[in-house]
Amino acid sequence: MTGIFFSVRLFSKRLKEKHLININGKSFIEWLILRFQTEFLSEIQKNKIKLFIITSEEERSYLLSEIFKKNYKLNIYFGDILNIPKRHYDCAKLNKIDHIISVDGDDILCSTQAAREVYNHLLKGKELIKTQGLPLGMNSTGFSKNYLSKCLNANKLIKLETGWGKIFNYDDYTILKFKNDYENYSNLRFTLDYKEDSNFFKKIFEHYGNEILSVSNNSLIDYVNEQGLHKINSQLNKEYWINFNEASNLENE
Repeated sequence: MTGIFFSVRLFSKRLKEKHLININGKSFIEWLILRFQTEFLSEIQKNKIKLFIITSEEERSYLLSEIFKKNYKLNIYFGDILNIPKRHYDCAKLNKIDHIISVDGDDILCSTQAAREVYNHLLKGKELIKTQGLPLGMNSTGFSKNYLSKCLNANKLIKLETGWGKIFNYDDYTILKFKNDYENYSNLRFTLDYKEDSNFFKKIFEHYGNEILSVSNNSLIDYVNEQGLHKINSQLNKEYWINFNEASNLENE
């Protein structure tokens, strides 16, 4: 059994309850879930894949239960407050999940095509996989429960949130490279952290409507480039990485 795990917390400092921002009648997190349900509908119906929101035990996270009372084939796991990979492992162990596709809840348009490639390689027995070649927020990562357990046992850090993939050995990765015709994706930013990111995503959703559920990588990236939408939030990349590295370093202390 494979689990697609969406890591979500509602305690964002820079953009309050960012996952709950509404566009076209649904919250960002709902659109993210629906995109993966659309891509993996057959596997979900055959009980080969289960979808989970992985969140913390903090009180306000229970708002997620209210949202997903609707007709979503989705489970919500409330786990360790400080340690995301431990949350993943505990959920996988409890629900008999052998393989995990990990999706950051901030990556509202994470590529379902990339996740499909990761899924296929997990089924072939690969233990740690990631895609490369897509913009920030669109690549995908997957790993086996057993490999995650091994890495957690070797790790001494209690707090693992920002950049928690550092527990993995880089040499163990199977790298899946997406070939593309784009020379430089460094100015494209498909992750939700600031108000400008929210505005960026809203422009995309307003254009595609329900077609966003199955839009291809190339179509999406072409539209952003043609419309110059990267100008809305690309200036935040430097600040984003500074904050990311500072938070990650604090966890190492």
